Order: sequence, then structure tokens, then C-alpha cells
Amino acid sequence: MRYHPATPPMRPCAAGFPAGRSVLAYCLKMDSADIALREERRQATAVAGLVAEAEPIAGGVMCFGGAGSWSNYAVALGLDGPVDGVDLDRLVSFYRDRGAVPTVEVSPFADESLVRGLAVRGFALREYQRRRRAQSQSTSLTS
Repeated sequence: MRYHPATPPMRPCAAGFPAGRSVLAYCLKMDSADIALREERRQATAVAGLVAEAEPIAGGVMCFGGAGSWSNYAVALGLDGPVDGVDLDRLVSFYRDRGAVPTVEVSPFADESLVRGLAVRGFALREYQRRRRAQSQSTSLTS
């Protein structure tokens, strides 16, 4: 890869990248699952920082930005392991108490207990998204 003479070389990020390695070189050695997991967590952090209310749940976050907001959804749940029914009941209550439809963005890398638990609570597939040629796929479920 060539850099324009006026473009400084890439510098490693302060957190998570070994010294002396560029971000690009680091990412090229990651497999698509690692990239997708990092992206899910990045998205959860970013949306939580923008909304009026955010609560951690099952390794992810529930976000509420107000009535009718695009940001009223939960993301990154189940990436670290099984999701129990207590957390899913809390998720449903979180959104219903605020007058919002409970919506969950489900990563293909989430533990299968998340999808099973959502199905038991009446959630149904509403939207399927594919990003970057199948490197990252997500599914939105609503009840």
C-alpha cells in the first residue's frame, strides 16, 4: 500500500494494538469473526453514548433515545455466552415501561440461547441485514 507523501503513516490505537504495528496490519491478521465481534461491541458503545438511557445486559446494552427514536434497541447481547430468561424479561420490561417496542439486533455470533429465549417471548424476525460480503450479519427481532 502506498501513502501519499503528505499523509502521515497510520499510528496504532492507544488501546488494543501492539506498539509498532499499524491498525491496518493488525486488522489484516484478524479473521472475519473477530472483526464482526469487535464491530458489534463498537456499535453497542457508540449507540449507548448517544441515547438518553442505556443499561448493560447480557454482555450488550439496551438503548432508549426517546419515543420513536431509531436508537431504541438492544445490541451485542449473548456474545460472551448464554443469555438467561431473567435478562430477557428485564429487556422486555425496559422497553415496555417506556412505551417502546422491544427490539434486539442479534449477531450471528451470539449464543443460541438468545434466539431461543426471544422466540419463547414471542419475538419474530423483522429484518435481516448482510454487511461486507457475509463478514458480519445481523438480525433484528421484535416482540
